[in-house]
This record gives sequence, C-alpha cells and structure tokens, in this order.
Amino acid sequence: MRKALAAAVALGFVFAGVAWAHVAVNDPNTIACPSAPAGWKALPVRKTIATPQSVPEAAAEEHMATGGNLVTVSCTYYASPVRQVTARVSYALPTDINPVNDFYWGCGTGDQPWDTSYRVYRVPSSSQWALGMFDDIAGYMPDNQAPKFESVAKELLQNANGYAHPCKNATTPAALTSRFSFDIYVAGANIKSMFWTDDAKAKNGVAPITQSDQTTSPFQVPLGGKTVPLTIELVKGIDFKSSTAHTNDTVRYAVKVVSTKVPQCSRGATGTLTISSRPFVSLNVCGRSFLQSQTPRRIRFFW
Repeated sequence: MRKALAAAVALGFVFAGVAWAHVAVNDPNTIACPSAPAGWKALPVRKTIATPQSVPEAAAEEHMATGGNLVTVSCTYYASPVRQVTARVSYALPTDINPVNDFYWGCGTGDQPWDTSYRVYRVPSSSQWALGMFDDIAGYMPDNQAPKFESVAKELLQNANGYAHPCKNATTPAALTSRFSFDIYVAGANIKSMFWTDDAKAKNGVAPITQSDQTTSPFQVPLGGKTVPLTIELVKGIDFKSSTAHTNDTVRYAVKVVSTKVPQCSRGATGTLTISSRPFVSLNVCGRSFLQSQTPRRIRFFW
C-alpha cells in the first residue's frame, strides 16, 4: 500500500477517507487551582497536569497512556516545605467513547466522606465524568482542617466544569462525516485541501461537503500560445460524488480569483474547480475553462 501511495503522489493525486467526529477538547492548563486555605500558604500553590500526552509511557496506566482518555489536574498546598496536601480533579475526556469503562467515579455516584483511617475525600460531579478529591496519606493535616480541603476539592471540581465527558448520553445517533484529502499537481500549482462530507444527506451518490480547508493555488494557465499566471483560492467545497460501475469519483469546489494576468478576468471573480478520477481537472472562471489539457495522466483515489 505504501508503494502504491508513493506512486500516486508522484503521479499527482492522493485521496484518503476516514470516519471523523468533531468534539471540542478544552485545555486543562486553563483549570485554576483554588486559593490556599489559611495556614497552608508557606509556599505558592503548585499545579501539575497529567494527560495522555504528558505521562511517560513506561509509567502510564492504559487510560493515561498515549491515546488514553483521562486527565488529572493536581494542586499542592504547603503548611511548610515538608507538610503538604494535594487536591486533584480527574476527568474523562469528551472524546472518550466509553467513560463508564475508563472512569470509575462521576455523574452523581455520591461523595466519599473524609475518613480518619483512609484519609481520603472524594466528590464526584453530577453533570460530567469528573471527580474532585484530596488525600493526606502521610498525615500532615490535622483532622479538624479536613473541611478546608473538602471546600478546595469542591471548588477545583467546579473549575473543571465543562471539560469532561457529559453524563447525559445522546438519545439519537450522532451524525458522522467522512474526511478526505487531495494533493494534485497541475499547471505548475500544487492544489491540496481536506474536506468532510455529510453521507447521510447524499443523493444519487452525491454528498454535500460540510467543511473544507481554504487553500491558494498559483497556476500558469495556457492562453494564446503562452502561459499566464492565475492564482485562485479554494473557498469552500461543494459536493463529492462517489464512484460507481459507470461513474468516477468527483469533487467540486467553489473558487475565487486572487490575482491574474488573464484578460477580462479580475480579482474576486468566482467559479468552480472540478477534479475527477477519469482523470479530469477543470477550472471554470471568468467565462473560460482552464486546465483540461494539463490533467495528470493518472488520478487515483485512496480510501
């Protein structure tokens, strides 16, 4: 497959498609540590963050390793350089497809009260897969100060609100899109972009493009026996037609002229770019068609 892909790049066009879902993931660095309680200000509060990207692979449990689904923000408070207590908030990422399996507490499972034997306090969120807690295994904290750190753990959990996988599950199937990319050399320009299609809205094999990268391509188009510069911007994808026994894969883009020396073609003029595995490339703008004679001899689509 790699050899075939490299050959396709050399010939001018690569096409790859994968399932894709858009989920916002907030930066855990923006979760603030609560202020230090009275008597615990000997040193500044120290914040540390563990994510699937930051934990060393050899030390990582499965849910914390690269590709995992758990984030922990820790805030350490000091009564002296030695005496310290750490409050933490841990949460399952919103991209986690199964937080029940990867995260044991959350979604209103109930607090674990402070216990002088285990010296741990936990408070789960009732709206997301997240847990606030603190522990004092070393016994640095007098028991009568536990309420101070219970408040710290609750505030830290609140500061992480909106960062985790929500408790409420979707009751309808999530809309999935397919992601594609292309990379083609024609008329001195390298045209490349990535786009997503809504397959659920496809009609007769033609799916609308819901999102696409904006890129600029400077062509040298043949005109009157010489080549003339024509730079276009791929403004947005229009649609993508999947191949059948009698048709070819075809993508269409709306384009805009950025600059040109083509007569009677001004900046801002709009048109369409069509690319097909026939192979065929056509740029229609300013009342003319360009690029058909420049089409690579072979265009391949990889799924």
